[in-house]
Amino acid sequence: MRIRAAFGVFVLFASLSTTVLAQSGAVTVNVANDATHGSYLVDGEGTPLYVFADDAEGQSTCTGACAEAWPPLLTDGEVAAGPGVAASLLSTIERPDGSQQVAYSGMPLYYFARDTVAGDPTGQGVNDVWFLVSNYGTAIVPPEPEEPVETEASDEPIEPMMLSQLQSEGNALYAQHCAACHGSNGAGVSGPPLDGGELSDDRSVIRQILRGSGHMPAFGSVLDDFDVAAVVTYIRTSWGNGFRPVAEEEVANYR
Repeated sequence: MRIRAAFGVFVLFASLSTTVLAQSGAVTVNVANDATHGSYLVDGEGTPLYVFADDAEGQSTCTGACAEAWPPLLTDGEVAAGPGVAASLLSTIERPDGSQQVAYSGMPLYYFARDTVAGDPTGQGVNDVWFLVSNYGTAIVPPEPEEPVETEASDEPIEPMMLSQLQSEGNALYAQHCAACHGSNGAGVSGPPLDGGELSDDRSVIRQILRGSGHMPAFGSVLDDFDVAAVVTYIRTSWGNGFRPVAEEEVANYR
């Protein structure tokens, strides 16, 4: 098993797991969110929860030394869904020792023994098998590092009529696909705000829309090159942003 090599280090932190293993009675699962990971599950105290890629739905394979490093979220009472958590996705499974472990969308939930501060999920991506889990029930997998692509931005100015068309279409597409997470005014909701220097690198913005990220779905199969150019242009020229618009041909370079 891929995680085995890390056990020797993580067992040093087994004493930290005693507190989180002491859960009893009713357990609450809540949602936290930040700009890096998006929305992810936490317990009632705000401690991050994880899923194990080697688990199967309804079955935990993390026992022994693994469970010392990654203590399961246990309960001997009811499991409550906090705001933003789908109660229909919460359940419990029986572990080999007979204890009841909380699961979400069928996948067992765990703590990481090294997480000592709420809002600091240090276990995210460990050994490429331990991941935070979104409130939709999917593992939040960090994006693969991207190879640099050498392309040149077009020096040709976009004609006013085309710019107007891009902004108009981008406004509609943004309302349809983006506003729920980033806010109708770009101020951010569960996703980060869309103003300031984060949008200065047009290549990064195009790639993220096409390919997605750990907490953002990919839109490359949903939006064509013109649509992506329209969204990028809209957000880069709205809410006080003064970045240059992006042409359809530029998006095609990143497909």
